[in-house]
Amino acid sequence: MPAKWIYLTSTLCLMMLPPPVLFTSASPLESQAQGIVGQVVTLQGNFQPQVGRLGKTGQVTPVQTRVWIFLGRIRVVPLSPRWPVAEAAQHPQRWGWVATDDQGWFRVGLPPGEYTLLAESGPDLYLNDFLDDGSFMTVQVQPGRITQVQLENTEKAAF
Repeated sequence: MPAKWIYLTSTLCLMMLPPPVLFTSASPLESQAQGIVGQVVTLQGNFQPQVGRLGKTGQVTPVQTRVWIFLGRIRVVPLSPRWPVAEAAQHPQRWGWVATDDQGWFRVGLPPGEYTLLAESGPDLYLNDFLDDGSFMTVQVQPGRITQVQLENTEKAAF
């Protein structure tokens, strides 16, 4: 059954979101009334403010990839925005993944809780956004709410 979109002021709500694909052979998850809607993009070029010029000269490109989902906070040592897939695949908090479309968009239904999302980029997972304790930035899923995110690969961008 396709999801139905409902717009309420500035809050985007979906009646049901599809579950992630699990990495294990556990029984499939149910669709959820809450979750995450987001986009994966690559930023390249100059994103610094320009005096006397309109706009920035950087380019934003959507990325078709997989977004890996981990339960809770994830911290890797040494601290790096890149985490080898081979290492991430062994992590006990690894839970599932979702594919982006050709415009980099994804949507996934998840039970309420804290999640870490990383975009697959070649042989690594990537997220250049960290919390004060050195763990990757997390996303909070609230009951009955949709959280919007944008995962950006900023390795080739100047700010």
